[in-house]
Amino acid sequence: MKSKTMSFQQLENISTICLILLFTFNLQATEPKSLKFVERINNNTQFSLFESSYYTIKSISVNEITSSNTVVEKSNDNKIFVSMLWDEKIKLGEIIMQANKLLAFGQKVWQIIKAGKPVVNTNFMASISVLPRTEKKDTVFYEMENWKMPKVKKYRVVFKNLFGSSVIDFVYNVAFQYGGSFEGKGSYIAGVTLYASNINVSWGFKLNSNSQLINISNMGSLDNPTATATLKLDYQAESIMKTISASETFFISGNGKVVKY
Repeated sequence: MKSKTMSFQQLENISTICLILLFTFNLQATEPKSLKFVERINNNTQFSLFESSYYTIKSISVNEITSSNTVVEKSNDNKIFVSMLWDEKIKLGEIIMQANKLLAFGQKVWQIIKAGKPVVNTNFMASISVLPRTEKKDTVFYEMENWKMPKVKKYRVVFKNLFGSSVIDFVYNVAFQYGGSFEGKGSYIAGVTLYASNINVSWGFKLNSNSQLINISNMGSLDNPTATATLKLDYQAESIMKTISASETFFISGNGKVVKY
């Protein structure tokens, strides 16, 4: 006659499962998402409850590192952007977008993270400049004046799983120069770029990210333009179980303002 008494191992397994379910429920009840994201199942492989909880992203939080709102020259960890705008060999790149009184030069799409590692774009063309629309388009940058010092804003992104553990953690930087005028008028922007730093990706995950220019516009008058640029940052985290995608949009103006929405 078979015994109906549960073994110690069976009781231990049931207790573990109950604790995981209780912990997961508490996280779902107390930790709201701060950024919308989309998940896609990669395959039909069966996973244990523990594995499923580990690979399931519960939240993505984005917080500005407020102390970074300063000029680049005073920041030791933003060397990529230092002095780029004063290099005589700078090439603005091709015209990628046009608006009334404005031209956008540079590279419309560029990668900032590949396979969990930062992509270092030392080439100035991996950025966006919104300058006056004039017949002097090849030399206009060198005839501009009154540029303000470059500014950098930093944002920390954290992906957490159902256990509340950080599985992806990185910082992205929004760098640009602003306030340049042409023939005494206008406020333009140059060297707008996004790049990543301090990337930490847990075992079993991959991270990729790229940036692209969405739109340019003039928020000033025709006689005295204020250039603006709207950029989108896309990032994608992938595990053997799921692919997680999210994005953010930035609005940058010639008067130095940055709005994230």
